[in-house]
Amino acid sequence: MINSRLYIKRQLSTHDKFKIVFEGIRGSNYQGDYAIDDVYVSPGSCAATPTTQVQTTTPSTTTSTVLKTTTLPVTTTTRVSTAMPTTTPVVTTKLTTPTLATTTPAVVTVLPSVPPGVDIYNQNFSCTFDADQCGFVNNVTNDDFDWSRKNGRTISANTGPSSDSTSATGYYMYIETSLPRNLGDNAIIESPVFQFTVPVCLSFCYHAYGAHLGELRVRISIGEPASIQQLWKHNGTVSVNKWFCIKRQLSTHDKFKIVFEGIRGSNYQGDYAIDDVYVSPGSCAAATIPTTHVQTTTPPTTTSTILKTTTPPVTKLTTAMPTTTSTVTTKLTTPRLTTTTPAVVTVLPSVPPGVDIYNQNFSCTFDADQCGFVNNVTNDDFDWSRKNGRTISANTGPSSDSTSATGYYMYIETSLPRNLGDNAIIESPVFQFTVPVCLSFCYHAYGGHLGELRVNISIGEPASIQQLWKHNGTVSVNKWFCIERQISTHDKFQIVFEGIRGSNYQGDYAIDNVAVSLGGCVSATVPTTQAQTTTSLPVTSTVLKTTTLPVTTTTRVSTAMPTTTPVVTTKLTTPTLATTTPAVVYY
Repeated sequence: MINSRLYIKRQLSTHDKFKIVFEGIRGSNYQGDYAIDDVYVSPGSCAATPTTQVQTTTPSTTTSTVLKTTTLPVTTTTRVSTAMPTTTPVVTTKLTTPTLATTTPAVVTVLPSVPPGVDIYNQNFSCTFDADQCGFVNNVTNDDFDWSRKNGRTISANTGPSSDSTSATGYYMYIETSLPRNLGDNAIIESPVFQFTVPVCLSFCYHAYGAHLGELRVRISIGEPASIQQLWKHNGTVSVNKWFCIKRQLSTHDKFKIVFEGIRGSNYQGDYAIDDVYVSPGSCAAATIPTTHVQTTTPPTTTSTILKTTTPPVTKLTTAMPTTTSTVTTKLTTPRLTTTTPAVVTVLPSVPPGVDIYNQNFSCTFDADQCGFVNNVTNDDFDWSRKNGRTISANTGPSSDSTSATGYYMYIETSLPRNLGDNAIIESPVFQFTVPVCLSFCYHAYGGHLGELRVNISIGEPASIQQLWKHNGTVSVNKWFCIERQISTHDKFQIVFEGIRGSNYQGDYAIDNVAVSLGGCVSATVPTTQAQTTTSLPVTSTVLKTTTLPVTTTTRVSTAMPTTTPVVTTKLTTPTLATTTPAVVYY
């Protein structure tokens, strides 16, 4: 279903007499109107036949087989009625060939012949959902509920977008996961049928925000019977209240449809949304996609994909016809804007399947949400919790986050019913990088009966687990400290934080300000923590970044900090620090 005019041409070669027959068949309800217009039968090849719309300011010449402004042979049943201005006589005649007092239009578009069953053939496709659904239709047989078109905020709190991907007033498509929806319910929406004789680039924007997201799957349905291929998937582990854009190269020459499937998570906070779907002939390397949340006075434009300011790919001619001279005004397929193009256009890298964050910096303060971190549900005994302010138990845990008095952090609550050795695991989104990266995070370890805090990296499929760092519970300081670790794998990976409960409730661990930054740890920065450094500094298992000599894993550094020079007492080879205590301590 497309609310625009499409043109079809078919070559006829019979020498017998014939009639053209149009048959319309009613669908399941009243929304099934078909219309036809501009029927032409012209001697010669379809390749040479013009197929433009011509709108004139005077009554048009009516024939049975002739283009409205062309001079072609007609049958003997031709009727020519020409209304002229006051000073010109009115002539009514029966001629076999009407002669119009106009010149030939300057621009004529010849559309390609569209194969049967194809809606869009070798043409750019652009859909912002601002006017309608652009021919996208909800599947009625293989899903549980429908996608909906909306502008503004969705009806549920803390999930879904607050506006479309490019403005505050446009529309988008989304799935509403409130009641009566259940875990695993799916909604499928399908594009018009495309066919191209050249490679094309699919681009679209998506929004995935909510604490209980399910999945968003993007597939291509090729040929008849359909062969389904998955192009991309969001697995629900990353929740960010922003629009992101994806590109995928398509090379099939068969007819195909784009299929978006949204799957409901465990509760109502699982709304997915899509917007700005483009299919453009050519390579994705040359295609551009719209900058998310562009606030400009005019709609943005791009080079190879058609945005909201473009016109359909059919040339429309408007001809004003005086007595002797014709004036042709054309709207070409290339938009002509009176303003400049926005300065920034974001082209995102192609994301490998199963990866949430690819070759991009990642930063999480936990102030807005869990940033895609999810609690493990199979291999641990309890969960990490997101909190601000003081924890509920005395003499353990932080009193605020690592950078302010109002922000949030993640922590383990080790009060009853927790027991000695109980563990809580939380896992990051799936990362992949083609360059080395630096992991940095801040931790808080305070309590008389701490267990352990382990930081692991889970690499590849099946997962290989490597330990990056560990706090063994022997040092308890009511302060935040920050850690950096270099990661060099090119495989996909997750960061895994595991907190283990000690012998009683005074064993709360907390983490904050997790960042994965492109490049080496030498250039990476860790958020500044609250600078309360008049107490001793713990060292657990690795090397102080402010020293020049290695410290073994059993080293304990007890530093009494006077105003100017710290004194280091140790049983091992430990360097003497020649500077005052830094505001942030890195390991």
